Amino acid sequence: MNQALDEARLRLEAFRGDAPADRVLDAASGLTAGDVDVLLAACRSPTDLEPGGSLSLDDLSGNA
Repeated sequence: MNQALDEARLRLEAFRGDAPADRVLDAASGLTAGDVDVLLAACRSPTDLEPGGSLSLDDLSGNA
């Protein structure tokens, strides 16, 4: 991820706080903490073993 996206993600996490998923964070738009969770999950980098991560089956089997 690029630095600007990382910084924005950190600010969004702070804005979201520890509210329950159904809490409305912005009344005008109806944005909920759950909506923020969906956005944060979409911009999270996959871990090594998840699809899209940096490891492949070849890496794990020693056939690389």
